[in-house]
Amino acid sequence: MIRKNRIPSAPLRLAVVVHGRFYAFDLSRELIRQGIDLILLTNYPKYVAQRFGIPCEKVINCVTHGVLSRLSHLGGRRCRAFFEPVLHRWFSRWAAGKLGSME
Repeated sequence: MIRKNRIPSAPLRLAVVVHGRFYAFDLSRELIRQGIDLILLTNYPKYVAQRFGIPCEKVINCVTHGVLSRLSHLGGRRCRAFFEPVLHRWFSRWAAGKLGSME
């Protein structure tokens, strides 16, 4: 016997958090096209996300992190080994703070 209890549900809301671009920009674009209420948190500028078909109003960015990440890569392996863990923690805390304030 199949029950047809319909539980009202709120529309799906997603947050995609990505340090860089990876495949997350493509995923975000396609989810938005499917009608999902999505916000993208990244360290890329909004205009770059827009080039991938993501509306600027769906993007929250931390460009400072992106710049510092690239600078650490220019410093070589030792510089990257020192700064990457710090930058990753910073980006994670930034994203968590942004998501926490969205309620």
